[in-house]
Amino acid sequence: MSNIQPKNNQNRAPLNEATLNRLIDNQARDQELKAKELAIREKEIEHQAKFASRMLDAQIGDRTSERAHIQTTVRYQLIFLGIGFVILMVFCAYALHNGKDALVEKVVTITASVAAGAFGGYGYRAYKEKPSDQEP
Repeated sequence: MSNIQPKNNQNRAPLNEATLNRLIDNQARDQELKAKELAIREKEIEHQAKFASRMLDAQIGDRTSERAHIQTTVRYQLIFLGIGFVILMVFCAYALHNGKDALVEKVVTITASVAAGAFGGYGYRAYKEKPSDQEP
């Protein structure tokens, strides 16, 4: 409990009508300004939403194009490997038909070594490029 008495401020002049009208006008202008700011903010949010939507549409288009490119590349790789395998089989059949068994054996050995190296290298790269969130 303190012994300090609050001062009664009786020196206040009563507010006249002009002052009250100015205060009310200022508050009305302040409210109008806040309403305009809110309208501007809503427009900004709408523009940002439209921009984000356009960005997502662009990303969808880019990813679709990327997938189509990858599909085409893989298709051509498989066709190339298939044609190479058929050519190798025709060569081996021709060599066996002509009695060149040693040549076929060497070609098959070399081809198997190259294939094992290619698959091993591919597996090693896939292991190294594994995302860090997956466990080994």
